[in-house]
Amino acid sequence: MSLSRPTKAVLFQLGTLALVVLAGAIVGQFFPLDKVIGRAGDWLAGARPWSYALYPGALAVANLLLLPAGLLIVGGGFYFGLAKGFLVVLAGHLLGAAAAFGITRRWARGWVEARLLRSPRWRALDLAIAREGWKIVFLTQLNPLSPTSLMHYLYGATRLRFWPTMAWVALGQAPGMFLYVYLGRLGSFSWRVWREGRAQEEGALWLWLGGLAATLWLTVILARLAFRLLDEAQQRALDEEARQHRERERSVAEPALAG
Repeated sequence: MSLSRPTKAVLFQLGTLALVVLAGAIVGQFFPLDKVIGRAGDWLAGARPWSYALYPGALAVANLLLLPAGLLIVGGGFYFGLAKGFLVVLAGHLLGAAAAFGITRRWARGWVEARLLRSPRWRALDLAIAREGWKIVFLTQLNPLSPTSLMHYLYGATRLRFWPTMAWVALGQAPGMFLYVYLGRLGSFSWRVWREGRAQEEGALWLWLGGLAATLWLTVILARLAFRLLDEAQQRALDEEARQHRERERSVAEPALAG
């Protein structure tokens, strides 16, 4: 059975992270990477509470510059733990989303409309947002195929209100972000077991792996649902625009025929 596009997208992202980890393990054979990781953790721990502001700031900048932020999100779980790491990276993502929204709304609305809405895909998305509002914000953030950082700029060009948009961005990002943070927390636990030789904690490691499998399964289910609902919403918006266009043409043609 072939995999759906959202499932492939999630697995591709995880596969990319796995390749990065593998590359790090190879580099670690020739370079004291474990010491670098340990020192970074010590610095973040020593810089608290400031690190709780610096780390989200770095993630926000990455989002604004449309840079891949997967490693930073995983790093949040690795260095801050599951609960705190999730809150730290979610705060960083929302900070970047708020800044992008504000930049477009205040200064770059015309530029974003001119550049993005020329594409049929973005035009359909803009129509769907105008038609169904917060539902589309939630689905575009939940869908792993959506360029979420770029979406934040597009939201600012619409009539969406700021605070509800940020709330739906947070809800849509939460499942995928939790998966990445979970991977980071699992990596931190595994690293300590390997580094400190805690053989007695290997049973707990299997529990973490079981939790990862459950989290991954839920993320894929939500991603597939988001992809289907978003596709349907965009098609409804396009159909409605086509219907309105036909009605306008008919209203113009009927008086001419009557005359």
